[in-house]
Amino acid sequence: MKKTIILFFAVLLSVGTYAADSNVKIGNDGQPLTKKEQCRTLRGYKGFVEIGIILDGAATLGMEDERGHHFDVLTSHGFQFNNFVYLGGGTGVFAYPQFGILAPVFGNLRINMLNGHISPVLDLKGGYSLGRFYGGFWSVDIGIRIGLEKKSAMYVMLGCMFQNDANPTVHWHDKWSNYVDDWTNGGFGLRVGYEF
Repeated sequence: MKKTIILFFAVLLSVGTYAADSNVKIGNDGQPLTKKEQCRTLRGYKGFVEIGIILDGAATLGMEDERGHHFDVLTSHGFQFNNFVYLGGGTGVFAYPQFGILAPVFGNLRINMLNGHISPVLDLKGGYSLGRFYGGFWSVDIGIRIGLEKKSAMYVMLGCMFQNDANPTVHWHDKWSNYVDDWTNGGFGLRVGYEF
């Protein structure tokens, strides 16, 4: 796994270097854009939809069972201030095979590191999940953004996520409870998404 992560970051840096070209962008009127205008071509409303798979860190290291592995589908909507900084909020679904569905609500900060067709991207999410268990969560992802037509893009990211269970064990009787125990889930995974 370490070799895969190192390879991913090596590709990320090489693609970012390749993408840092000096192509002049042309406006709708056929005239070259100023440097300031070139940094604002993505400005305005922005939305994201992504799917991911997150592996429980402790289970992957053999320290506990696989209860924290899950799939997620997330969407975020907000404002792209320039070609680099996006701020918004979103929701989605965390699907845990053993525990069911959680619905996160989160704030989202995304930073495109270069002003090019291909750029490394840093994505930060933080919020609160509701569902069978509930609590705060955060996610940090880094990846590659590949621009498409009309301000849209595809991206692939690797990262880590932390989900806290704020629901205390509820005892119906001395020996019965609706949960085994309280837990926190930290994991890492892959997300693929579309930006529009």
